[in-house]
Amino acid sequence: MVKQVKDLEERAARVRSELAADLAGIRQNAEREVEEARKLASEERRAAEVEIASARQAANRELDQAREQLSEQRWTAQRRIEEMHEEVEADRAQLNEARAQLQRDQDVLEALLQERVRGFGLISEAWADYEQASAETLALALEEKSRPAPFAAAGVRSIGQRAAALRRELKRAEWVLRLYEWHFPWLTELRDMEEESSFVGGDDEVVEATDDGQPPDPAQRWLSEEEFKALPEVERNQRALDRYLRSRKTPWQLGRDYERYIGYLREREGARVTYQGIFAGLEDLGRDLLAARDGSIEVIQCKRWARHKTIHEKHVFQLFGTVVAARIEYPEHEVTGTFATTTTLSERAHEFARQLEIRVQEAFPLDDYPRIKCNVGRGGERIYHLPFDQQYDNTLITPERGETWVATTAEAEALGFRRAWRWRPAAAQAVGA
Repeated sequence: MVKQVKDLEERAARVRSELAADLAGIRQNAEREVEEARKLASEERRAAEVEIASARQAANRELDQAREQLSEQRWTAQRRIEEMHEEVEADRAQLNEARAQLQRDQDVLEALLQERVRGFGLISEAWADYEQASAETLALALEEKSRPAPFAAAGVRSIGQRAAALRRELKRAEWVLRLYEWHFPWLTELRDMEEESSFVGGDDEVVEATDDGQPPDPAQRWLSEEEFKALPEVERNQRALDRYLRSRKTPWQLGRDYERYIGYLREREGARVTYQGIFAGLEDLGRDLLAARDGSIEVIQCKRWARHKTIHEKHVFQLFGTVVAARIEYPEHEVTGTFATTTTLSERAHEFARQLEIRVQEAFPLDDYPRIKCNVGRGGERIYHLPFDQQYDNTLITPERGETWVATTAEAEALGFRRAWRWRPAAAQAVGA
């Protein structure tokens, strides 16, 4: 029994010794792991501190850059504002100078006009004196010849007095006409009144009506009677068109053709064009064309002048005046002005056009283009119009409806259109409206 107790005590002592050793090992391991954890935490803390410091430095650098950019932008904006103020002041000074120059020009013009008014009477009287002096010279010669003719001399003096009065009035009329044309330049384009009045009134010279009372074909004006009767209709119409295009035209007809060309270009761009200058005549107010589209109206002045001529500022003034009138008449539209011409504008006219916001198309010649208008009527009837047909300028082309322009009558016929030449009252509404 004692031995067993002793064995148990020895075994217990060994277990206690082993447990103590294990506990010491566990404590050592735990201490190492704690130390390693402390080291790792310290390293991570140092790394975090470094990373935070680096991020803080980067943020400070970005902030400094942003501040520099903001400062630079603020400086640039301030400089731009100062430049804009300088530009505004320069524009204001330029405008004031332009106004002053305009006033000086107006004063000079008034002075010149007054001078011309004063001097013109002297010129007309000088012409009258010349007529009377010529008559007096002839009358004296009749009285002093070998066989005097006192009655003839008296007649010559009487005629001389009447000639002097007529010469005086003629010179005054010429001066007044030139003065009016200077102030209203569009008057110079209306000297061919017989041609313009006949076209506007629908009285172009044509052959007499046919025996059955039907209106004559305008193509007969460009064909002989034999050609008109013998040629097939398509060839007959084409020959009339060719001769019409090659024919010698008056200045007014040349201007009308140029208006048609500019109008064609606008119609091709989708505008609805009113040929004001062709139909309104003296009442066109300087508006040759009105091109309307998308809530806007373009007032176009057309000048087909020789290249050696120059457009001056008075023509720009006229167009600007009619643009202002159109803005009053059409307040719901945006109205602009365009000056289209075959020649060029003077430098001063260019400057006025820029200041008045007038678009300029200069050195813009009349080019070849398809002259035949193919129109689809309200009832679906497909007809084409030649330039000498009465409804030609009233006819508007709408491609969406199958309408088009062509160059030859054969093209028109191939597309299923027939010739429309019957004359209608000049007040008829636009075809294809």
